[in-house]
Amino acid sequence: MQTRLKESLLATDEGRLADSILRKCVHCGFCNATCPTYQELGDEADGPRGRIYLIKEMLEGKPVSEQTGKHLDRCLLCRACETTCPSGVKFSRLMDIALSTENQLRRPWIIRLKQELIKAVIPYPSRLRKALSVINLFRVVLPSSLQLKIPRIQPDQPWPVTSHNKTVLLLEGCVQSVVESNINVSTAKLLDSIGFTVKRISAVQCCGALHYHLNAKEQARRIARRNVDHWWPEIEAGVEAIVTNASGCGLMMQDYPYLLRDDSEYYEKAIQIIQKTQDIVQVLDYHALDIDGHSDEVVVFQSPCSLQHGLKLAGRVEKLLEKLGINVLVPEDSHLCCGSAGSYSSPYCFSRPNMDKPQVTFCDSNNAINNLNNYCMSVTTNGKNFIFNKNQKAQSSFRSMETNNNYDAPTSSDGTMCIPYYDKNNNKYTKTGNTPCQYYGGLHYSGST
Repeated sequence: MQTRLKESLLATDEGRLADSILRKCVHCGFCNATCPTYQELGDEADGPRGRIYLIKEMLEGKPVSEQTGKHLDRCLLCRACETTCPSGVKFSRLMDIALSTENQLRRPWIIRLKQELIKAVIPYPSRLRKALSVINLFRVVLPSSLQLKIPRIQPDQPWPVTSHNKTVLLLEGCVQSVVESNINVSTAKLLDSIGFTVKRISAVQCCGALHYHLNAKEQARRIARRNVDHWWPEIEAGVEAIVTNASGCGLMMQDYPYLLRDDSEYYEKAIQIIQKTQDIVQVLDYHALDIDGHSDEVVVFQSPCSLQHGLKLAGRVEKLLEKLGINVLVPEDSHLCCGSAGSYSSPYCFSRPNMDKPQVTFCDSNNAINNLNNYCMSVTTNGKNFIFNKNQKAQSSFRSMETNNNYDAPTSSDGTMCIPYYDKNNNKYTKTGNTPCQYYGGLHYSGST
């Protein structure tokens, strides 16, 4: 794609990065085939290719209309287009750069109000707990459809107390620690069963994703710095890993080097932090679990966008479940996002009207549905099915994600993940770790993708 970005923008690292991303796009349109908003709305401007052109015009200094803002705001940032793109266009980063210039965009006041409420309440467990306590007092007088969307506060459960030679940290999360705290306890029990002591760092709550994706970048940086400060003594003490059981949080942590690229004190620390960060499935994958999952029941598994398209861990959970003897099925069209998309769902409320069809096809009250994103529970639960969550942020609508068992994430020869991070010295993305990567199927990282 030919570009003519403003000179003032090209004088910045972000501007040059945006220019290099734009120039990778060859207008092939493969991305539209896996874009949920394009599939639902059929508008070129509501697909990645159209949005790339709108961003290009913005960054070139052309007038920005209300319609431009609407088309960009509809993007779910599911990153399915990045998995599909043969040219390696890092669309999510381009959107980040575009939204950082969003002073050109004018949003309705109600959207701005909802965004401020989200930033003020949800990332802070104590505030969220108080807000939900008040809201739940009035649950009985609310419409049943609204009651399903309001989570209850889950009581605290005892954590394992056994001490082992190896120690890991667990990011408990903001929403998850309040409404689905049993996920953290279950994670700790699993880690305890394979010989890890789980150390809780109560001062670390939110990963910063909500602020970051609502364009409160400076607040996100403060959260990232605070988390690094609390984790760093444990890193220096030789902790084995920082474990995440919410893939959206894990993906946000992989962006810490980019977020802190201009901070000389924290940038190198952020790189070491993400080199120590592992999703729970990566930890469990390399240890024998003493679990017999053989059963006639069928588990329908849903993988969130952040796990398969962001962390590139597509297929890993399914293989782990199958190894344990569990019958796993993946819904049809699971590559299409449900529309919840993290912080997007509350202010914009875009959702796919037919998202319950794949689940109805596969599931009945005797089967379990495994899902790794608790934003995606309400359509499928109905009080009947068991849900295993992995990416907890809120509860609005069920997210269906692609799970492709034909490829695996790139790994290095020592079994660690090759996650790309932002290399500020070369203004491009490179992989973590020092060992060479082995690549499988269609997923390849180069220094710039």
